Amino acid sequence: MKIRIAAFSLVALAAGVAFADAAASISVENRGLLQVPGIVRDSGKADWGFANFIAFGPGWSYTAQDYAAKEQKKESVDDAALGRGLLFTAKIWAGSRGLSIREEFYDVSKGGPAKMHVRWKIASLDGKPMALERAYIRFPLPLSDFAGGTMSGKGLPAEYREEWIGVGEKDAIKVVSKNGQKSLSLSVSKGSPVLWDGRKDKLDRFELRVDFPDAKAATSSTIEFDIAGAFADSLKKHPGKVELNVPPPPAKMAANADWCVFPFSNDIKEGSILDFSKMVSADAPAGRHGFAKVDKNGHFAFENRPGESVRFVGGNLCFDANFLSKEQCKRVVQDFVRRGWNTVRFHHIDVTITKDEWNNLWGRTTYPEISPARLDQLDYLLAEFKKAGVYATFDLYAMGGLGSCEGFDKPLNSNTVKAIVPLHKPAEDQWFRRAMDIFDHVNPYTGMKWKDDPAVLFVTLMNEDSIASVWWGAADMYVKKYNEWAKGKGYPQYDKKDIGKKKEFAEFLYEVKAGANRRMAKRLRDAGVKTLVSGGNWWDNAAQAYEREALDVVDNHGYGDHPQPSYQKLPFHVNQVSDIKSGNPTYNEPIMKAPTRILGKPFTITEYNYCPPNKFRGDGGLMMGAYASLQDWDALYRFAWSHLRDGMFGDHGVRGFDICRDPIGQLTERQVVLMFGRGDVAPAKETYGYGVTKGEAFGRGLGDMWANGLFPHPFTQLGYTSRIGSYTADNGESPKLACAKTWTAATKNAIPKFAGETVSDTKEIRISTKAGDMTVNSPRTAAVCSIDKHDLSAGPLAVSGATTFCSVSASSMDGAELAKSRRVLVLHITDVVNTDMSFTNDKRTDTKAWGKLPYLAKTGSAKVSLKNANAGLSLYALASDGSRMRKVPAKYVDGAYLFTASVAAGEGNDAPTMMYELAK
Repeated sequence: MKIRIAAFSLVALAAGVAFADAAASISVENRGLLQVPGIVRDSGKADWGFANFIAFGPGWSYTAQDYAAKEQKKESVDDAALGRGLLFTAKIWAGSRGLSIREEFYDVSKGGPAKMHVRWKIASLDGKPMALERAYIRFPLPLSDFAGGTMSGKGLPAEYREEWIGVGEKDAIKVVSKNGQKSLSLSVSKGSPVLWDGRKDKLDRFELRVDFPDAKAATSSTIEFDIAGAFADSLKKHPGKVELNVPPPPAKMAANADWCVFPFSNDIKEGSILDFSKMVSADAPAGRHGFAKVDKNGHFAFENRPGESVRFVGGNLCFDANFLSKEQCKRVVQDFVRRGWNTVRFHHIDVTITKDEWNNLWGRTTYPEISPARLDQLDYLLAEFKKAGVYATFDLYAMGGLGSCEGFDKPLNSNTVKAIVPLHKPAEDQWFRRAMDIFDHVNPYTGMKWKDDPAVLFVTLMNEDSIASVWWGAADMYVKKYNEWAKGKGYPQYDKKDIGKKKEFAEFLYEVKAGANRRMAKRLRDAGVKTLVSGGNWWDNAAQAYEREALDVVDNHGYGDHPQPSYQKLPFHVNQVSDIKSGNPTYNEPIMKAPTRILGKPFTITEYNYCPPNKFRGDGGLMMGAYASLQDWDALYRFAWSHLRDGMFGDHGVRGFDICRDPIGQLTERQVVLMFGRGDVAPAKETYGYGVTKGEAFGRGLGDMWANGLFPHPFTQLGYTSRIGSYTADNGESPKLACAKTWTAATKNAIPKFAGETVSDTKEIRISTKAGDMTVNSPRTAAVCSIDKHDLSAGPLAVSGATTFCSVSASSMDGAELAKSRRVLVLHITDVVNTDMSFTNDKRTDTKAWGKLPYLAKTGSAKVSLKNANAGLSLYALASDGSRMRKVPAKYVDGAYLFTASVAAGEGNDAPTMMYELAK
């Protein structure tokens, strides 16, 4: 919030002349430095200037806050006497001494002239004496204004006389300009003020300095003062105000009228409406129809059932979540199956499967041995998933160490492997060795080698290995190899500086990577590996078509409101925006991924999530479920079920990517399983293709993740209406899938423009990214979501009067069409956080602490109308395991059930819910 105090006139005497004063503005700039524009100035030639913190460390090493402060942060602060103010904190180093800075700024104008109270504290970071030679705040006052003026009623020298000038009473300092037009007032309660004449060092300013007492021997020191400025009547162009721009106060989540305690567990009651296991177990065991292959339409199909394409939906297990006791394995498999998941991704197993695990992971130069005990655990987990009908995928490299190799002087770790393997055969040999450690191993619980097991759906050569993002890990070798390659083509020679911007280098990189993809896949095939191969699952650039076309399966990753920079350190930032309502609809998940699919190949998303604590992540089920099905993709993997073994068992609050801890993630995943996995939303009728050419792909160099090198926005936006994908088109090639129309760089201006509101060509999905509304109307599932709580309808479902953001869906669970179903699952999804989850402000963009259980659900209600041909059904509020808690009043009027879905406080069978069952 901004605090602005209007100026009031007062009468003062300056240099013996009476004039009407106008109070000066006082503000704090982004580095925590005080500004009094027009008065506190570094010289008479500039209008700018600020009060700066200066420190001299041991040996008189100099530092200043304006350029050296780190980890700067602004927050609100409350003082019992002064009210709410601005808190600025930072760290700074004065030579060898690390200091914290804490500044508090308060508006103390109290309806009069603008005046600010300042409390400025410094302290050593290590708790030892600060050991500063000197530390002070300096206020620069230009000689052109103040030489010949007065200070506290005494004259200031027009010419240089002495370096230091006493200020008189420190609680009543007033410096007035020579012409009486400007004044600066300071009342210092803590600190030692003095005026320094800069002419001593040939500077054209005075500096009013306030020294920190005992800065050498003390561990901390504080100065405190009031500050005000004034201009004569003739300079009233300066409207006096105190402007602090105080951020909203920190927010800590607690049960209240807006948030209620929300009981939730991961257990699913067998036979309940939430038990989706029949979608999986009907085709168990996994692999019964042979290995997955690519059919003529570019989908997964089993080799012994070639005419039937199959979709997969599941989740990631990361790190030690893959290495479980036998009892834990059975529990996790049950959790997957009862959620309707028919696939699992074993992720980051290359770290935790080794004997040394994390020990010296990035510096290790010896080849890491696999732990027999952990391999046995993974064997058992795969066997249990296979028995239940769940297919597995995994990365042949994610982030583990591979020791070292000849001809490369760095350890083979997550910083280097993805770069060096495509370019250097000894490194590739190490990668292949680790791959075959797994593939040639006989799983005692299945009786076959991993390479012979059709329960392995596909494997990824290396995770997130898009070459434009990883080549720097072996930059010197790439530059050398490029110049050798370029010489043969007559291309320019380049050094490392700016080579990434060169089109010739981009062409070289993608030629290297495409060749490596083909070579590595063939090497696996020659070794008897039968499963499909994927890779290149990061970035969305058009140029990646050249590396992705060399793979059996095209994969990518995408996140809605990914934490910045990551969950690994608090605080982190999320934007709190919705993927339904967006100023740029091509950056939404999953639409941004749509053009990266290579037409004619299966397309998977092995990592996706709509990330907590985003308050709109309840829209993710509709966005991913509906549009992935419209695009007719082949597999989706939520990232993640869990990163930790212990996170899957016991009670834990929302934290990170893991939906085993996030009720919203689990509820929206139900919508994904139904709309995409079960196929409730129909694939698009039309397919459109974009032909990528080398001139377009490489013309701007390597591009980047968010802007340079993306597909044309109008083409990406076609993903809202129809199936889209890309192909390489240098020599007039056509896509390997029939298209209604194709474009290239030469014709892209003819691509229809997106109006911000559109309907899919199946007529089932409608979205307005301007209004923030989305509806899905398919035979078995109807759903609506409005960011701003608009009344919406989708076929038999209508929702009105929503009091908070919500996503509402209704799905038939007996095989009948929704309007005729006798068993319907209704979801009314708001938001969930943890108790004591803390944010820097009430916008919840910056998370300070995850908090603890119990969960808190956003309270709110919506009126629901659901048309259904069957009278006499009852509506039940469900517990999180799917069991019925209570009947909910529902009227049957004119062929529709009318009821209120409400998240409200309660206990026992009156506990709040977001799930309902309409049934007998």
